[in-house]
Amino acid sequence: MHTMASRKNKISAVTILGIILAVALVGLLVLVARNNAPADAEKYNGFPIQRGMCPGTTRECVLLSFEIRGNPYQIPFYNHPQDIESLPVAPAAVRSIIAMQKVENQSVLIVIPPNAPGDIGVAGVQLGRILGDRYGIMNLNVRATSAANLASACTQANATTLVVWFESDKLNAVHEAQKNCIAISAIDGPGAVAGSEALTYRILGVIPTLSAATQ
Repeated sequence: MHTMASRKNKISAVTILGIILAVALVGLLVLVARNNAPADAEKYNGFPIQRGMCPGTTRECVLLSFEIRGNPYQIPFYNHPQDIESLPVAPAAVRSIIAMQKVENQSVLIVIPPNAPGDIGVAGVQLGRILGDRYGIMNLNVRATSAANLASACTQANATTLVVWFESDKLNAVHEAQKNCIAISAIDGPGAVAGSEALTYRILGVIPTLSAATQ
């Protein structure tokens, strides 16, 4: 495993942090639905899913409808859960994230390699919007930072700080490198988005792995 290679459309960790904070403030990527999903909406594992346009973009996405404590939501994803359900996600990684909800003064660091491609920023936002506190889903304190490699990123993990590291590899997968240090490995930028969303779908219980954080 090695640091994500430099290429066009690079984005810095500071920019990633700005994106995540902007998303949290203006709420572009998680929409509180005015009405329930249409009765004829496609369903995956009981969750209504519609195909549409991602808010603020011209890119197609899937809109996942569900309720959290009685509040209806529609959340856009770039990948349909059926398309990424076979992407390996370690149950330990999901458990560690869900367990952080019970930790006092916790924080989640989304760690980006220097000179990472722009799609890594998208992957970070996709995960950060669910883990953060803006919409009352996970309510974790999410921040973004940078590190040169996995070993450096994992040094920041401890009992109250969970680290999510993005790295380049020959396989799209999510694993826990050590306690509270999760690595999202990806072949390329779109693979990082797929890994981030595969993890998110499991946190929400859409792709069944464990008890969902929304229950």
